[in-house]
Amino acid sequence: MMVERAGSPEGDALTTKCGRHIAVGRIELSAPAPIGRVTLRVGPDGSGRGEAWLSLTPAEATDLARALLAQGDVLAFGAVRRRGAR
Repeated sequence: MMVERAGSPEGDALTTKCGRHIAVGRIELSAPAPIGRVTLRVGPDGSGRGEAWLSLTPAEATDLARALLAQGDVLAFGAVRRRGAR
């Protein structure tokens, strides 16, 4: 059985300033062995092109989150976040 959750208490969504819709959720597969992935859907640009869907392991999703936070910190605060620091 596959369950996908996005845009709910178990997932989240946002729209960027350029109009792309980004949905974050997860997929859980139960057979034969349980497996879970974090999903990321990036909607098309204003011209209807460039849609993407990703399925990430929990470790990959964590690494991506750290990379996004580090880049955001550089732009917002002019500092590089130390790896693992929150």
